[in-house]
Amino acid sequence: MSDEISDDIMEITFQRLQLCTQKHLPWGALRQATELSTYVDHQLEGMVLQLYASVAERENERVSCRWPADWWQAVKARFAPAWFLERYPVEFERRTLVASYIYPNVEFPVEKLLHFPIARIEHD
Repeated sequence: MSDEISDDIMEITFQRLQLCTQKHLPWGALRQATELSTYVDHQLEGMVLQLYASVAERENERVSCRWPADWWQAVKARFAPAWFLERYPVEFERRTLVASYIYPNVEFPVEKLLHFPIARIEHD
């Protein structure tokens, strides 16, 4: 074998590969699409497509939660004596979590509240 660099040229042929991404949207959600936007995200090195739509929603349950605002507040809450907590109370963050039912196939006019009964309750 010789240590010389070969002058041979390698020919590479590229073929076009078509890529597709797909997400199923029910007709109700697609018909009520209000905005489609696209932009190039340089950090992700790609294009982002966003489709905004209005869908029917009904609130199911609302729960309020709280926890110490940061690690120091958590340490105070767990280990600080009562006299210290009276002078420097623990700071908490609060969030309200809302669980809702989503009905993507229910159509309603844009910017109007739609009210129709899901179940009927009759009293004697």
